[in-house]
Amino acid sequence: MDHDALVGPLHRQLLDRAQPQQRIGGNVQTDGSGYGDALALACARLDHMGQWQPAADSRTADPAAAIRSKVVVLLTDGENNCGLHLPEEAAGLAKKWGIRVYAVSLKDDQGGTGAEQRADDEGLTDAERLLRRLADETAGAYWKIGNATQLQEVYERINQLETSEIKSAILYHTEISPIR
Repeated sequence: MDHDALVGPLHRQLLDRAQPQQRIGGNVQTDGSGYGDALALACARLDHMGQWQPAADSRTADPAAAIRSKVVVLLTDGENNCGLHLPEEAAGLAKKWGIRVYAVSLKDDQGGTGAEQRADDEGLTDAERLLRRLADETAGAYWKIGNATQLQEVYERINQLETSEIKSAILYHTEISPIR
C-alpha cells in the first residue's frame, strides 16, 4: 500500500481546511502557530509507518528494520493559536499510538507580550505548561530554550535518550501560505 493511500486523506483534510485566516476564540488570526495540526499529522504518519513493513512472521521481514521507537520533536516559538486540532487531541493520538513527543519551546530573551508574559512559579507560561504536559503524557520531555546553542544541546540530549539506530529517515516540511 502506498504512502498517499495511508496518510493522504488526513493530510488533504488538514490542507483543504486550512484558511489564510483562522478563527480562534472569536478572534481572526492572520498568522500563528498551528502545532496541534502539525503534531496530529506527524503522529498519523508515524502510526502508519508500521504498516509499510512486512508482517513479523513473513519471509521478507527484516527484524533489524522493525520500528522500535517512534518520536516527534515539536519545536515551536509560540502558542497554538490556529488550526483544526488542539494540541491535547494530537497528544492523545501520540499516546494511543505509542509515540513520544519531545517538545521544545524557543523563546527570545526579551520575553513575550500579553498572555506570554504571565508565568507561573516555575517561570512557565500557559503555553509552555501545555507543551510540558504534552511531553509528560507521551513519556517524552520538555525543554524551554532561548538560543541555537541550547537547541543543539537539546538535540544531543534527545540523541542520548533515543538509542535506536536509524536505518532510514523521511523529512517532511509543509508551509501553508495564504493565496493572494
